[in-house]
Amino acid sequence: MQGLPLIDPENAAGAARAQLTAARRVLGITPNLTKAMAHSPVVLAGYLAAVDGLRNGRLTPGDQAGLALLAAQHHRSEYALSMHTFLAGKVIGLTKSELAAARHGEGSPVLAYAAALLRGGTVPQAHGLSPAQAVEVIAHLAVNHFTSCFTTAARVPLDWPLVTL
Repeated sequence: MQGLPLIDPENAAGAARAQLTAARRVLGITPNLTKAMAHSPVVLAGYLAAVDGLRNGRLTPGDQAGLALLAAQHHRSEYALSMHTFLAGKVIGLTKSELAAARHGEGSPVLAYAAALLRGGTVPQAHGLSPAQAVEVIAHLAVNHFTSCFTTAARVPLDWPLVTL
């Protein structure tokens, strides 16, 4: 089955064009994820606001990237895993061993807490995180859950080097 058609930013009109322009401003590029998401400019606007807002939180860029990798691995999304591996390695500068550890919830208290949340059940403590950090971990997991679900359900074609699950 073919996925959602991608909206070319050059040919987009109205709100879709505005949100694709916003995607380029927020992300620095216009990945296929946003070209597929632009079918609903409201959804793309919400996604970009969440991604942009969470960048300014209390979690380090490394932990933010690690959360994205952990969520992509957990949700078995090759698109999200490929995208976040590329960004975490090339933009954030995580090493191969840090990338591998993050996929399994290892390497920091933030990732250990997130892995416990993803395993389910009651998580009695936030692994030494502040309340703000704990809330941000949950928000990152939610945004990355959406990313993984969307790219899988919409069958978004890869525009990153493939990383297999």
